[in-house]
Amino acid sequence: MKNIRKYWENKRKCLSEQADAIKDSQSVAFGLLEEYDNLHYNERVAINDILAEWLLSDDETLRYDACFLISQRCIVSLVNEIKKAILCSQKRSEPGQKYEIKKLKRILNELNESIAKGRNGVRS
Repeated sequence: MKNIRKYWENKRKCLSEQADAIKDSQSVAFGLLEEYDNLHYNERVAINDILAEWLLSDDETLRYDACFLISQRCIVSLVNEIKKAILCSQKRSEPGQKYEIKKLKRILNELNESIAKGRNGVRS
């Protein structure tokens, strides 16, 4: 677990530095998504724990990356963490707070729909 955490955080840092150099912040999220897709199941489970932490981070970019991966891969195991993130976002006073809450609620709805349809795994 410790190694996968270090690996994931280093990967994000590297992607972020590359994105800064080419002035393309979106490339971080897409790079993480590609990396996530290449992981084994057990590694994804460990990464999901990290994404749960990122959802509650004070760092807006970490929250964005977590939301992007959770939404794109329909990580239904993080439904409760999305609910917690909504509550945390409601307490923040950042300029984009309203839009972040809206995005989190959309993701929550997507995950709940997926659960209702019996898709309790990660979208391939």
